[in-house]
Order: sequence, then C-alpha cells, then structure tokens
Amino acid sequence: MTERERITDKTLRAWLNAGPVDRGIGGGLTFVGTSASALKGQASWILRFRFGGTAREKVLGRYPDLSLKDAREAARMNRARIQQGVDVAAEKRAERLKAHEQTTVTALAEAWYERNIAKVHKHPEVVSRVIRRHIDPVIGKLGVAEVGRCTSTRCSRASWTPVRRPWPTMRCATCSVCSTSP
Repeated sequence: MTERERITDKTLRAWLNAGPVDRGIGGGLTFVGTSASALKGQASWILRFRFGGTAREKVLGRYPDLSLKDAREAARMNRARIQQGVDVAAEKRAERLKAHEQTTVTALAEAWYERNIAKVHKHPEVVSRVIRRHIDPVIGKLGVAEVGRCTSTRCSRASWTPVRRPWPTMRCATCSVCSTSP
C-alpha cells in the first residue's frame, strides 16, 4: 500500500478477509485482528504510543462497532491528552479497577453503564431503564461479593422476555467481578 492510498471501510474489510491483520493506519493508530476475529469480521483499534520512554498501548474499541472515522477521532483526542502528560493507558486501567472496587451491584451497574453504555449506545436510556427496573430491585442492594451464579441468573431470568440484549452482558459483568462463570 502506498502512502497516498486512502484507507476506507472497504479496505479494512479486505484486510480482514485476507486473514490476521496488524496494520498501522497512521499517528499510532493500529488495526489489529487475530485469525479468529478476522473470520467474524472483527478487529481492534489500538493506539500505540510512548510515554516516559516506554512503549504503551491502549485499546480504543472494536471494529465494526467503532468506525474508522471514530477511531481516528478517539486516537486524536488521546494523543492530545498524551501531549499534556497524561498516561491514557494507565487512566483506562484505573477506570476499570474502579469498577471492581464497587461495593454494591447497583454501584457496579452504574459504573458499567457509564463506561460501556452511555458513551457508545444510541439509546442509553433503554439500558438504564432495564438496570433500574430489573437489576436494582432483585440484586441491587447485594454486595458484589455476594452475587453468584444463582442471583445473577435469577435476575436475568426475571427480565429475559421484555429486553433480551443487555442481560447476558450484565450477567457476565456481575459474574466476572464475583469470579464465577455465567
């Protein structure tokens, strides 16, 4: 590929169809897909940078959930923060650890919502409503350590019919904190 060749969504799909991919887009933004994820048409957007003389990486999101345009914008914003002296990879790791420090399921759900739903989904209020109506009344007041397979399954079964999409994800989030399998 020449330097002048424009990278488009069609180019990205062609790279994935060819198999595993690890290609730099420019400015530290890298398009990475394993052979398994390439078969599914998925890859990760990774920002590679140096901070304090050390090579660092931050996963920005998954393709096709995060478009090329959005990945470039996220990389640009992260590079600006790096120029200000902020280690964006450590910042993301601290945010993830903060979710594990939550004491109740409601607090964990709120942290999960802010981190994964509010910024990404077109209608985040739907997920918020599901948490409010189905998770909080059933297991919201329980401590995160108290939630196991039975309690999270009870919550997901109680609300499986009205809204299908968020429950396996939320159940996995609660079980991952509790170190149990969904």
